[in-house]
This record gives sequence, C-alpha cells and structure tokens, in this order.
Amino acid sequence: MKYQQLVWTLLALLNFSCEKNEEFKPAVAPEVEELNEFLIQYQGNNYAFTLEDIDSVRHIAREYAKRGIAGSNLVATTLDAIHKYRSNNLVVALPQFLGALEMARSSSEQHIEAAIDESVSRIYRNLGNFDRALSYQEDAHALWESLELQENIGHSLNFQGMILLRSEEYDDAIEKFNKAYLIFDSLGDDRGIPPTLDQIGRAYQGKEDWDKALTYHQRVYTMTKDFKPKWKIAAVRSLADCHQLIGNDTEALELYDEAVDLILPRDTLDRVTILLSVAKIHHRNKAWDEAEEVLSKTLSELDLIGGGLTMKSQVHQMLADVYENTRRPTEALVQMRLYQKRLGESQKITDREAINRLTVEHQVEKQDLLIKNQQDELRVTNLIQYVLFGGLLALLVIVFLVVRTYLVTKKAKEKIGVQNGIITENLKERETLLKEIHHRVKNNLQIIANLLYLQSGKFEDESIKDVLEEGQGRVRSMSLIHQKLYENEDLKSIPFGEYIMELVNEIKSSFGEQAAKVQVNVKADDAYFDVESAVPLGLIINELTTNTFKYAFEGKDEGEFNVYLTRDESSYQLHVSDNGKGLPEEIDLRRTRSLGLRLVRILSDQLEGEYSFEVKEGTTFVLKFAA
Repeated sequence: MKYQQLVWTLLALLNFSCEKNEEFKPAVAPEVEELNEFLIQYQGNNYAFTLEDIDSVRHIAREYAKRGIAGSNLVATTLDAIHKYRSNNLVVALPQFLGALEMARSSSEQHIEAAIDESVSRIYRNLGNFDRALSYQEDAHALWESLELQENIGHSLNFQGMILLRSEEYDDAIEKFNKAYLIFDSLGDDRGIPPTLDQIGRAYQGKEDWDKALTYHQRVYTMTKDFKPKWKIAAVRSLADCHQLIGNDTEALELYDEAVDLILPRDTLDRVTILLSVAKIHHRNKAWDEAEEVLSKTLSELDLIGGGLTMKSQVHQMLADVYENTRRPTEALVQMRLYQKRLGESQKITDREAINRLTVEHQVEKQDLLIKNQQDELRVTNLIQYVLFGGLLALLVIVFLVVRTYLVTKKAKEKIGVQNGIITENLKERETLLKEIHHRVKNNLQIIANLLYLQSGKFEDESIKDVLEEGQGRVRSMSLIHQKLYENEDLKSIPFGEYIMELVNEIKSSFGEQAAKVQVNVKADDAYFDVESAVPLGLIINELTTNTFKYAFEGKDEGEFNVYLTRDESSYQLHVSDNGKGLPEEIDLRRTRSLGLRLVRILSDQLEGEYSFEVKEGTTFVLKFAA
C-alpha cells in the first residue's frame, strides 16, 4: 500500500516537471542562478536525475563556493544533503538538510527554503515521526502560498494528506486531498487529479467506507484508460487492492491480470507484488492448485531480482500450508523451515533499519540540542554585553551569578530530561523485545505441533497416533498462551476468558462431527493470569476438554460442556463439567495410570490447589487455588 502511494506521487511530480524542463542539462551550470534552478527542478522531479547528475552539479557548486560566489555555499550544502539522501545515508543527510535550511532562512531564496522543508518532511515521514513531517510540510506550504505557486501548493497539500493517512487521521487527510483536487481541477491539471482521487479512495478504505472507496478508485480507473502504462497500472492495482480487501475476489483477479499485461518486462518488482496478491486470494479460497502455481512463479521472479526477504517468507509460509493441505508433509516441512530462515534474515534487516533510524533520531536530537545551546549562549552573551555597556560592575557580578545559576539549573534539568528519555526508550525497547520473544516462542511451539502432526502420519498404530496428537494439543495450548501475551497490551498477564474460549473451541473443532452437537459454555470474566499460573491452568483445561470430547459423549446425539472460572476474595474456583456418561466411580485421581489425569493431578498440585472429581449425571472437576 505504501509503495502504491509513492508511485502515484512520483508519477504526478515527474509529469509536472518534465513538461517544464525537457531541455535542462544538469551537468552544465555556469551561474549560481542556474544552480538554484536545478534545485527547484530536482524538487519537483527528483527521480528524473541520477546520482551522477547530482554529483556533477555538486562539484560545480563546490568550486563556486571556494571562489566565494554569493549564494553558492547554500546550493553546495543542499546538494551534499541530496547526495547523501539518495545514497540512503540519512544519518548524514538530515543534519545537512537542517544546516542548509538555516542558511536558506537567512537568505531570500524562498523557493529553495520550501524545497528543503519538503525534503526534511520526507525524511521524518520515512522515520515514522509524523508530527515533525507534517510541521515541515506545512512550512513549505506556507512558502508556496506566499510565492503564489498553485501547482506546488497542490502537491504540498497531497503530501500533508499522505502524512495524515499514514498516521490514520483519515478525515483530516481527506480534507487536504479535497483541497488539492480543487486546485488541480481549476488548473486543468489532468496529471495531478488521478493520484489525488486515488489517495481519497485509500483514506475511505482506512475508514472502512467501502462504497466511497470503490467509487473513487473506479473513477481513477476510468480516467486513466488512455494514459501511459505506468499511470494505468497504478489505477488498476488500486482498484484491484480495494476489491481484494472487500472480498470481491473475482473482480480483483480480473484486474490483477489486466495489470500484469500492462507491466513492462523490466518491472519485475511490480509483477511480483501483483502475483503475491493473486496468490493470497487463491490461498484464502483454498484453491490449492492455483495457489501453488502462482506461488512457484512468484518465488522464481523473486530469485531473479534478489532480496525481497519479507515477500519470500510469505511465499514459503503459504506454500507450506498448500503442501500440508494437499497431503505432502515432507515438502510442507521444507517450506516451513525456509519460512523460518527467511523470517530470521528479514528480522536481521529490520533490526539494522531500526538501529539506523534510532541513530538518525539521536543525531537530530543532538543537532536540536546544539542549536538550543547556541541560542542560550547567544542570549547570555548579549546580556553580559548589555551589562558591560552600562559600566555597572556590581550589577555585572550579580547578573553573572544569576546567569550561572540559571545555566547550572537548566543543564541539570536537561540532563534529567535526557536520562528520563533514555529510561523511557529502554522500557519501550524491552517491551518490544519481550513481545518478540513471546511471538517467537509461539512460532516455535507451533512448529513443534506441526512436526508432531507430520510425525503422526508416519505411524499406522492408532495408540501411537493418539499419543502424538495429545502431545500436539498440549503444545498448542501453551502456544496459545504466548500468542495472548504478545497480543495483549499488558505483557505480564493473559486475558484468560478469551484464552479459554479459543482453546475449547479449537479442541471442539478438531473432533469434527463427533463434537458438533455439544453445547459449550465458558465464563471467566475479568480473569488475568501470568505465565506461571496460565500454563498449568491451560494444560488442565486442555486435558479435561480433550477427554470430554473424546469419551464423554460416545453414543449420545448431543450434550453440554461447561468451563466456569469464578473468584471470591481469596481464591479462584475452576469448574469443568459435562452431562456425558461420566468417569468410572472407582477411579482414583492420585493412583490412575492415565497420563492425562496424572497430568491434571500434577498441575493441580503445582498450583497448590484443592481438587476433586464428582460423577453424577456426568463428570464435574473442581479446582480451588489461591488468588
């Protein structure tokens, strides 16, 4: 989705700038005014120029700066920042842009100041700092308005809308896009209108107003019928993506086929993205043969272009599911291992990007602090000069002491603020790491469960199969606990009512028609447990539920199964009951040889609880343990 937004924006800017600047030769710039013009042209059409073009003009600007030509230093600094930005070196690019911005603000080059504001805004948007991104884009917008450049105003409104869209402020985003549309419509700008309408459609998708979203995407689709392939592809994909989100799979598949026919052979990444969307539709509809064919083709395309680890991991995961559902366990296991491998590689890249992002943010904070310190020093210097000018030595001493006290206090406060910020950031990082740990534990447990499932298929002995299936169920009950932990905002506790409901329903569904007519009742309001309590309690419920659906209702057309977890001031009580045929009366929980019942006894003791079985019109298990 983010890739599509970028494509639309670049297409609009590319067309606008190319119509005005077809004869521009960036390698030759005899005067500083022409260097300034290059910067303005680059801002409107940045990807029309290569790194080599930028480097050539940058060398000319540096030569002018060495000769002391007025205004050349600003251009040279800006081009240095652009070169670093295009080389993905944001750590250096952002401080350079900010330095160039300070120079531009002290000059009369409002065009360049606005262009730099927009460059800084893009970097902050890429870093996920939407507040700062919007602030710099609003500064640029104000400058374009003062210069009365309507095309630039329209594009700036679109950029603001895209930032608001990323931060899920959909109504505000729609307001910005509508303003941009009115400008492009008044100018008769047929190339600025389609991407603007497309963004409005995406905003309505975010609001889940599907009728309006489809209306806007269909309008863009019709409008771009006679446009160049790049424009048509973007419109077709937007409409297809919207149909896919709604569930109109037939319409989505037809549109994706149309988009593929429009893509040039060299645009492999576009084709791979579309193929992956098609594969997801077939996979969701359990059309295994079609899904396998498209996924295999997608994997081949990804191997040709290299990279794409995130998409590769998705392909391997879906292929594993396809092979499992078409009874090819060996191939499924291979794909699952490849999925884990690609996921790990992708995570490493994500971690590196996160480190780079934090490094850039740290550099920006240092830059802000440096500027603030410089401003503070300037104010103190001016104050001292004022006192010296009055010739009052006594007053100078007093002011010096006051200033010194102020600076010491301010420095102490800033140090405390920085330390608090570091502590807060560390807490956030630890919380993220803990969520990731639970997520990976859940994935690993799921793999173990899948391996048990695959292993059970190799044995004909039903008793061995039963043992492996029971083990699979126990592993999945623990996996579900870790899933609830990383889904919950509070990483220390699990919403146990939701957990019981999902666990019992999952076990019930695994017994198919045998359990279809059994009514399940679950109640556990406001019950939260940590991992140490949740794991044994979940395994107890897993064992009792599995035994109930396995044995309690043999020969019965229907039945009732209840799981109630209640609490008083000092303890919890777990009631698990059914109206089935019940356990034999002579059974002794402490001496039984049944692994499941022995596990219930061991886990109940682990919770330091008091437990009992009652056989009367079915079986009732009661466990009381401390709150």
